[in-house]
Amino acid sequence: MIPTAEQKELIKTQLQDILKVRETYEEIYDHIITALEAMPDNKSFNEAMDYIFKRELGGKGGIRAMQRRTIKIAVKEFAIEYLTWYGKILTSRQALIILPATVLYYFLMNNNEWFRDRLGQILHMALILTPGIIISAKSVIAQKKQEWKIVKTQDANLIIKPFGNIFMLFSPMMIWPLVSIFCMWLERGGLIARQPDYNGMPINVATVLFFFIATHSLIYYNMYKNWSKQLLAS
Repeated sequence: MIPTAEQKELIKTQLQDILKVRETYEEIYDHIITALEAMPDNKSFNEAMDYIFKRELGGKGGIRAMQRRTIKIAVKEFAIEYLTWYGKILTSRQALIILPATVLYYFLMNNNEWFRDRLGQILHMALILTPGIIISAKSVIAQKKQEWKIVKTQDANLIIKPFGNIFMLFSPMMIWPLVSIFCMWLERGGLIARQPDYNGMPINVATVLFFFIATHSLIYYNMYKNWSKQLLAS
Protein backbone atom coordinates (compact mmCIF):
# COMPACT_ATOMS: atom_id res chain seq x y z
CA MET A 1 0.00 0.00 0.00
CA ILE A 2 1.38 3.39 -1.01
CA PRO A 3 -0.21 6.22 1.04
CA THR A 4 -1.43 9.23 -0.93
CA ALA A 5 -0.35 12.81 -0.23
CA GLU A 6 -3.73 13.46 1.41
CA GLN A 7 -3.33 10.42 3.66
CA LYS A 8 0.17 11.53 4.64
CA GLU A 9 -1.18 14.94 5.66
CA LEU A 10 -3.87 13.21 7.73
CA ILE A 11 -1.19 11.16 9.52
CA LYS A 12 0.81 14.32 10.24
CA THR A 13 -2.26 16.07 11.66
CA GLN A 14 -3.09 13.11 13.91
CA LEU A 15 0.47 12.89 15.23
CA GLN A 16 0.74 16.65 15.83
CA ASP A 17 -2.36 16.43 18.02
CA ILE A 18 -0.56 13.89 20.23
CA LEU A 19 3.12 14.82 20.03
CA LYS A 20 5.12 17.96 20.82
CA VAL A 21 8.64 16.51 20.48
CA ARG A 22 9.94 16.70 16.92
CA GLU A 23 12.30 13.72 17.19
CA THR A 24 9.48 11.40 18.35
CA TYR A 25 7.11 12.83 15.76
CA GLU A 26 9.54 12.17 12.91
CA GLU A 27 10.44 8.70 14.19
CA ILE A 28 6.80 7.60 14.46
CA TYR A 29 5.79 9.23 11.17
CA ASP A 30 8.58 7.37 9.33
CA HIS A 31 7.56 4.13 11.06
CA ILE A 32 3.92 4.54 10.00
CA ILE A 33 4.80 5.30 6.37
CA THR A 34 7.16 2.30 6.21
CA ALA A 35 4.54 0.04 7.83
CA LEU A 36 1.85 1.23 5.41
CA GLU A 37 4.06 0.55 2.42
CA ALA A 38 4.51 -3.02 3.71
CA MET A 39 0.74 -3.53 3.95
CA PRO A 40 -1.10 -5.43 1.15
CA ASP A 41 -3.07 -3.30 -1.32
CA ASN A 42 -6.35 -5.05 -0.48
CA LYS A 43 -6.29 -3.62 3.06
CA SER A 44 -8.07 -0.28 3.59
CA PHE A 45 -6.17 2.74 4.85
CA ASN A 46 -8.26 2.97 8.04
CA GLU A 47 -7.76 -0.74 8.85
CA ALA A 48 -4.02 -0.43 8.26
CA MET A 49 -3.74 2.69 10.44
CA ASP A 50 -5.78 1.08 13.21
CA TYR A 51 -3.48 -1.95 13.20
CA ILE A 52 -0.29 0.14 13.22
CA PHE A 53 -1.49 2.50 15.95
CA LYS A 54 -2.82 -0.18 18.29
CA ARG A 55 -0.63 -3.21 17.63
CA GLU A 56 2.73 -1.71 16.67
CA LEU A 57 2.74 1.62 18.53
CA GLY A 58 0.55 0.77 21.52
CA GLY A 59 -2.04 3.46 20.85
CA LYS A 60 -1.83 7.03 22.17
CA GLY A 61 -0.41 5.77 25.46
CA GLY A 62 2.44 3.99 23.72
CA ILE A 63 3.20 6.99 21.54
CA ARG A 64 3.25 9.35 24.53
CA ALA A 65 5.52 6.91 26.39
CA MET A 66 8.00 7.14 23.49
CA GLN A 67 7.82 10.94 23.76
CA ARG A 68 8.52 10.81 27.51
CA ARG A 69 11.59 8.64 26.89
CA THR A 70 12.88 11.19 24.37
CA ILE A 71 12.39 14.01 26.89
CA LYS A 72 14.19 12.00 29.62
CA ILE A 73 17.15 11.57 27.27
CA ALA A 74 17.14 15.34 26.59
CA VAL A 75 17.11 16.08 30.35
CA LYS A 76 20.06 13.71 30.86
CA GLU A 77 21.95 15.37 28.00
CA PHE A 78 21.21 18.80 29.54
CA ALA A 79 22.69 17.67 32.88
CA ILE A 80 25.77 16.20 31.18
CA GLU A 81 26.26 19.40 29.17
CA TYR A 82 26.01 21.48 32.37
CA LEU A 83 28.65 19.38 34.17
CA THR A 84 30.90 19.32 31.09
CA TRP A 85 30.89 23.11 31.01
CA TYR A 86 32.72 23.23 34.37
CA GLY A 87 35.74 21.62 32.73
CA LYS A 88 35.45 23.91 29.70
CA ILE A 89 35.29 27.05 31.85
CA LEU A 90 38.16 26.09 34.15
CA THR A 91 40.44 25.23 31.22
CA SER A 92 39.60 28.33 29.18
CA ARG A 93 40.57 32.00 29.37
CA GLN A 94 37.48 32.60 31.50
CA ALA A 95 39.34 30.89 34.38
CA LEU A 96 41.77 33.81 34.30
CA ILE A 97 38.85 35.98 35.39
CA ILE A 98 37.17 33.66 37.91
CA LEU A 99 40.24 32.53 39.88
CA PRO A 100 41.78 36.00 40.53
CA ALA A 101 38.28 37.35 41.28
CA THR A 102 37.79 34.58 43.87
CA VAL A 103 41.14 35.38 45.53
CA LEU A 104 40.28 39.09 45.60
CA TYR A 105 36.85 38.30 47.02
CA TYR A 106 38.40 36.26 49.85
CA PHE A 107 40.89 39.04 50.64
CA LEU A 108 38.19 41.75 50.74
CA MET A 109 35.81 39.63 52.82
CA ASN A 110 38.53 39.15 55.44
CA ASN A 111 39.92 42.68 55.45
CA ASN A 112 37.14 45.07 54.45
CA GLU A 113 34.12 45.20 56.73
CA TRP A 114 32.16 47.50 54.37
CA PHE A 115 32.62 45.03 51.49
CA ARG A 116 31.64 42.09 53.71
CA ASP A 117 28.51 43.75 55.11
CA ARG A 118 27.18 45.54 52.02
CA LEU A 119 28.88 45.13 48.69
CA GLY A 120 29.36 41.35 48.96
CA GLN A 121 25.62 40.68 48.97
CA ILE A 122 25.03 43.01 46.02
CA LEU A 123 27.81 41.27 44.12
CA HIS A 124 26.27 37.85 44.71
CA MET A 125 22.83 38.95 43.54
CA ALA A 126 24.34 40.60 40.45
CA LEU A 127 26.19 37.38 39.56
CA ILE A 128 23.01 35.35 39.96
CA LEU A 129 20.57 37.67 38.18
CA THR A 130 22.57 39.25 35.34
CA PRO A 131 22.74 36.22 32.98
CA GLY A 132 19.08 35.41 33.69
CA ILE A 133 17.96 38.94 32.83
CA ILE A 134 19.98 39.00 29.60
CA ILE A 135 18.84 35.55 28.46
CA SER A 136 15.19 36.09 29.42
CA ALA A 137 15.08 39.42 27.56
CA LYS A 138 16.57 37.84 24.42
CA SER A 139 14.13 34.90 24.55
CA VAL A 140 11.11 37.21 25.01
CA ILE A 141 12.18 39.24 21.96
CA ALA A 142 12.65 36.02 19.96
CA GLN A 143 9.23 34.69 20.96
CA LYS A 144 7.56 37.97 19.95
CA LYS A 145 9.20 37.75 16.54
CA GLN A 146 7.98 34.16 16.30
CA GLU A 147 4.32 34.89 17.14
CA TRP A 148 3.24 34.66 13.52
CA LYS A 149 4.60 31.09 13.30
CA ILE A 150 2.54 28.16 14.57
CA VAL A 151 5.09 25.76 16.04
CA LYS A 152 3.40 22.38 16.52
CA THR A 153 6.49 20.33 17.33
CA GLN A 154 9.91 21.28 18.69
CA ASP A 155 13.21 19.55 19.33
CA ALA A 156 13.31 17.93 22.77
CA ASN A 157 16.23 20.11 23.89
CA LEU A 158 14.18 23.25 23.13
CA ILE A 159 11.16 21.91 25.02
CA ILE A 160 13.18 21.40 28.21
CA LYS A 161 15.10 24.70 27.85
CA PRO A 162 12.49 26.83 29.70
CA PHE A 163 12.56 24.41 32.67
CA GLY A 164 16.36 24.36 32.55
CA ASN A 165 16.27 28.16 32.55
CA ILE A 166 14.33 28.13 35.83
CA PHE A 167 16.85 25.68 37.34
CA MET A 168 19.85 27.74 36.19
CA LEU A 169 18.39 30.96 37.58
CA PHE A 170 17.05 29.78 40.94
CA SER A 171 19.45 27.00 42.00
CA PRO A 172 22.10 29.46 43.35
CA MET A 173 19.35 31.33 45.24
CA MET A 174 18.30 28.08 46.91
CA ILE A 175 21.82 26.82 47.68
CA TRP A 176 22.97 30.01 49.45
CA PRO A 177 20.42 30.03 52.33
CA LEU A 178 20.65 26.24 52.74
CA VAL A 179 24.44 26.41 53.16
CA SER A 180 24.07 29.39 55.52
CA ILE A 181 21.56 27.52 57.73
CA PHE A 182 23.76 24.40 57.72
CA CYS A 183 26.83 26.40 58.83
CA MET A 184 24.89 28.09 61.65
CA TRP A 185 23.68 24.65 62.80
CA LEU A 186 27.26 23.34 62.83
CA GLU A 187 28.43 26.39 64.78
CA ARG A 188 25.70 26.08 67.42
CA GLY A 189 26.54 22.41 67.81
CA GLY A 190 30.18 23.29 68.40
CA LEU A 191 31.29 21.40 65.30
CA ILE A 192 32.97 24.45 63.79
CA ALA A 193 34.59 27.38 65.61
CA ARG A 194 32.94 30.79 65.48
CA GLN A 195 34.80 33.13 63.14
CA PRO A 196 34.17 36.26 61.06
CA ASP A 197 31.24 35.31 58.92
CA TYR A 198 29.06 36.46 56.09
CA ASN A 199 25.31 35.90 56.42
CA GLY A 200 25.84 33.12 58.93
CA MET A 201 28.60 31.20 57.14
CA PRO A 202 32.39 31.23 57.48
CA ILE A 203 34.15 33.42 54.93
CA ASN A 204 36.03 30.48 53.40
CA VAL A 205 32.68 28.73 52.76
CA ALA A 206 31.27 31.98 51.31
CA THR A 207 34.33 32.16 49.03
CA VAL A 208 33.73 28.63 47.73
CA LEU A 209 30.11 29.58 47.06
CA PHE A 210 31.24 32.74 45.28
CA PHE A 211 33.46 30.62 43.03
CA PHE A 212 30.55 28.23 42.35
CA ILE A 213 28.08 31.04 41.59
CA ALA A 214 30.53 32.87 39.30
CA THR A 215 31.26 29.66 37.39
CA HIS A 216 27.58 28.71 37.32
CA SER A 217 26.67 32.13 35.88
CA LEU A 218 29.23 31.78 33.08
CA ILE A 219 27.93 28.27 32.30
CA TYR A 220 24.36 29.59 32.36
CA TYR A 221 25.23 32.29 29.83
CA ASN A 222 27.23 29.96 27.57
CA MET A 223 24.50 27.30 27.51
CA TYR A 224 21.72 29.78 26.77
CA LYS A 225 23.33 32.53 24.69
CA ASN A 226 22.02 30.95 21.44
CA TRP A 227 18.58 30.04 22.82
CA SER A 228 16.86 33.00 21.15
CA LYS A 229 18.37 32.02 17.75
CA GLN A 230 17.20 28.44 18.24
CA LEU A 231 13.68 29.65 19.00
CA LEU A 232 13.57 31.66 15.80
CA ALA A 233 14.95 28.76 13.78
CA SER A 234 12.48 26.21 15.18
